Amino acid sequence: MSMNGSKSLASEKPLPQKPCKHCGVTHETNAERCKCYGRRNRERELVRQRVLKSRYPPGWLAEKRREYWQGLRRRVLIFYGGECACCGENRYQFLAIDHRWGGGATDRRKYNSGSTLYFRFLLEKRREAYRVLCHNCNSAYGFYGFCPHNPPDVER
Repeated sequence: MSMNGSKSLASEKPLPQKPCKHCGVTHETNAERCKCYGRRNRERELVRQRVLKSRYPPGWLAEKRREYWQGLRRRVLIFYGGECACCGENRYQFLAIDHRWGGGATDRRKYNSGSTLYFRFLLEKRREAYRVLCHNCNSAYGFYGFCPHNPPDVER
């Protein structure tokens, strides 16, 4: 476990600089090494997954994945303030990461939409281009260019 109480990802561990015994390429992370192994040992991996599924009750693995993703999402939201920068909403179910100057679709494509890599990118260091908004405020900014909580000064 890391200092903040969350489990460290195996793919975050630095690897010794030696070539992979499966493909000969030097991988930078365990995740890359696991993908390489999985591609070369597909049948063995399928058998291993079937055995794993048979050991646990139905739905157990899905529940563990859901807990993992919700925990990771919560860490990112807390890292960026934990509440809507516009209206102050703080229930995690209503919050989202906003890309202040646009480019969210490009970011998600670059980091494979919702993947661990994208969340880890957001957690590396606090970036000014991102903030936490509730889904209502985020939609309003996208649609109107401003949020009704903070309307621009308009002369009537």
